[in-house]
Amino acid sequence: MTEVFQVNQLVAGYSQVRILNELTVSIPAGKVTTIIGPNGCGKSTLLKTLGRILKKDSGDIFLQQQNMNTMSTREIAQKLAILSQSPSGPGQLKVFELIAYGRYPHRKNLGKLTEQDKEKIAWAMDITNTSAFAEREISALSGGQRQRVWLAMALAQETDILLLDEPTTYLDMAHQLEVLEIVEELNKNLGCTIVMVLHDLNHAARYSHELIAIKDGQIQCCGTPNDIMTNDMLKKVFNIDAQILYDEHNIPVCFSYKLIKEKAEKMKKEKVLV
Repeated sequence: MTEVFQVNQLVAGYSQVRILNELTVSIPAGKVTTIIGPNGCGKSTLLKTLGRILKKDSGDIFLQQQNMNTMSTREIAQKLAILSQSPSGPGQLKVFELIAYGRYPHRKNLGKLTEQDKEKIAWAMDITNTSAFAEREISALSGGQRQRVWLAMALAQETDILLLDEPTTYLDMAHQLEVLEIVEELNKNLGCTIVMVLHDLNHAARYSHELIAIKDGQIQCCGTPNDIMTNDMLKKVFNIDAQILYDEHNIPVCFSYKLIKEKAEKMKKEKVLV
């Protein structure tokens, strides 16, 4: 299987606090891979480091077999786009103007959009169903509409790799599914490699080819949803006792779950002692 990312002994964090501790993982090309794990485990840290938004402390990241240390920011931006968690921008900016920023890595004359730029922007708006409010200001949009606009900006960047950090956060169920179906369409119809962070385990299982489970800055397991979505994994990674069922497509579903209280109490006591 061809790898889009190969991460070796990665160490990264914030303000002298180490989050990822010598993490090593491979991410396949042409697939939807979702990173799962409890809050604070390093999911977003890994994604931001892959997108070079966050500077690593040590280790190596290879993007399509090229060490990212040797690549310029512009070169990386032509290969991958990243949509951060809860992005924000000037509210008075119009939708078309925001999406146009996605063309920056490809533009030679920053003062004028080419016909190719306009075509890519129109395509991005079409696939995300944002064309109808191209001239509206960002502040006038609903949460679901804004998320689709930010996704359109990432798509306008015209890359084969898309990194999404919790793209369904703060959205209702219908809008969550809308965004995830766009992700599915990008992968199936265009062969786009998607790497995303999700909290909803059932969404992760339904819309992903591969899952990466992280806990305390370390990879716990990698594999298909059927390999990873097990009672043992959920106990180990999330400290929950869950019942796993399978839908009509043989996709695992976390049907019911409860916190393993004994383990939770033990962890609290250990923190107090520290």
